[in-house]
Amino acid sequence: MFVQEIQPLRPGFYDMFVLADDRMRKERDHMAKDRFVEVYSQGLTNVEKIIVDKETGVNYLLAASTLTAGCGMSVLVDQNGKPIVTPIN
Repeated sequence: MFVQEIQPLRPGFYDMFVLADDRMRKERDHMAKDRFVEVYSQGLTNVEKIIVDKETGVNYLLAASTLTAGCGMSVLVDQNGKPIVTPIN
């Protein structure tokens, strides 16, 4: 089997792209860990989770019918249609 080595467009271009991508991934993961907290979870294949934004207190429902088919996310609202907000300490 013949494997051809992929050449970068410019010397160092690919390395800069990989470093920038890695930096953005770490920043995104750090932000997600710091900002959102899972407060409720049920199910293994039909999964429902309540996630709270620690900056705003807004509650979200995350639901998936299977782990491989994607999911849906929505703001949880009260009986008046206003977002459910958890007090932030």
